Amino acid sequence: MVTSPAPTTGPGNLGVGGERLFDWYSDGDTPSQRYPSFRLSAKSAAFFDDFAGRFGSVITGRRTYDITSGWNGKGPLPGVPLFIMTHQPPDNVPDADPPYTFITSGIGDAVAQARSAAGDKDGATAPSVGEVRDLAG
Repeated sequence: MVTSPAPTTGPGNLGVGGERLFDWYSDGDTPSQRYPSFRLSAKSAAFFDDFAGRFGSVITGRRTYDITSGWNGKGPLPGVPLFIMTHQPPDNVPDADPPYTFITSGIGDAVAQARSAAGDKDGATAPSVGEVRDLAG
């Protein structure tokens, strides 16, 4: 997840000028196999799909979850289990497949559950800058 320096929540959540960070998702003619709405150059589509296909789980924090409006139940990588670190799970969670898992017991538990879910694939992180600072201690 990438945003401008001043992200907002909800639609248009990339913040002022943030859309330009994702212009390459629509600057070509080749649809992504992972995200058919993405139209990339052939070279970018091959790279993106290969890279995205490596991941079997994703860990994120509550701030990123909130900024993205919970990815509307699709997660940052559709079909890949998502683990959200938080002190308090939200009251309303979008239907997701697979369902989102909210971890309140710390990064160690989030990593253990994400590793188990990933199987022989890699795990990914999608933290905000603040979450990175918190993890770095």
